[in-house]
Amino acid sequence: MFTRSSTVSLRLGAQQAEFIYFELLGLLAHYRDAGTTIDSGDERALLSALTQLELGIQRAQAVADVQLEQLRAAALRKEVA
Repeated sequence: MFTRSSTVSLRLGAQQAEFIYFELLGLLAHYRDAGTTIDSGDERALLSALTQLELGIQRAQAVADVQLEQLRAAALRKEVA
């Protein structure tokens, strides 16, 4: 039987993503500090999940920053008018 890798996609709010990010970061730190060895594939998957979460959080922050600037510009235009 052939093994097939699969992926899971999640749609998370920024707070949920940050929570999971820090939980996974803590889990990785625990394994490293305790000297517990984990399977290299599991460690790569954990690091990949951390990277994807970090990128998603950064992307969400960038979108929020743009939307905030747009809101400020609209409020300023309304004040001037």
